[in-house]
Amino acid sequence: MTEYAYRVPHPYCVLLYKSVPTDPSRRDVIALFVQAMTDESIRAHNFLCLVDDVSSDNELRAFQQMIFSQDKPVLENQHPKRLPLDPRIETPIRADRSAIVYRRWLSDLGLTYSVLAAT
Repeated sequence: MTEYAYRVPHPYCVLLYKSVPTDPSRRDVIALFVQAMTDESIRAHNFLCLVDDVSSDNELRAFQQMIFSQDKPVLENQHPKRLPLDPRIETPIRADRSAIVYRRWLSDLGLTYSVLAAT
């Protein structure tokens, strides 16, 4: 069983803490830092801090690239391109609770770049 904890310390940064099966007192950390290039495009920088005595750096890199290659087309084909903060633009469902809270937080921060601001 793996435990996960997510943290969003900044609108352009997300952290995933994951339990380490071989050492329950430690956590792996996977981070994604997003750099806005334009109002509708970004550059993503990832960070891995893993407790892994088995995998090589190349194997870890290949795994991370595989994960990104699965997520990238989904994100690139998202419409609208900018994140809507107004809940009336999209129809939220109960499973979107964290997305709704995140968008409300961005709106409360007054974020206007790369988003469709709430009216």
